[in-house]
Amino acid sequence: MPQSTLNEEVAKITENYINALTETVNSYSEVKLSLSEIQKEITEINKVFNYLSKKWAFEILVLLYMRILKFNELKNLLIGISSRTLTDRLRMLEAAGFISRNIVNEAPVRIEYSLTEKGRRTAISCYPLIYQSKRNNPLK
Repeated sequence: MPQSTLNEEVAKITENYINALTETVNSYSEVKLSLSEIQKEITEINKVFNYLSKKWAFEILVLLYMRILKFNELKNLLIGISSRTLTDRLRMLEAAGFISRNIVNEAPVRIEYSLTEKGRRTAISCYPLIYQSKRNNPLK
């Protein structure tokens, strides 16, 4: 499939997703939450954004959404990240339940990283944000 056709298809799917989310949020707002309930929802969302806003965390989730990767594969794809920072981010994301660390007992022993269901749902939820950022980037 040519790149422009793929981009058009991704744009169409993303627009449909955004429209569906808009409908969901609109019906959600009809529930008439109290201010304390709204604050609780915002606090929960902020927890996720705090994790994703740490340098490299978002990129790791997106890369792992594409496929299972080993440490060195991640390090090579994340230009400029140190081994220490990558280790810290992987541990942080694992502790938060976004990724899992899998030891493959073959010679040589390998460690692979993959998304948990929570990580997959979070990563896929980021794609409309990526799409909107590309469309409305004020820095262009």
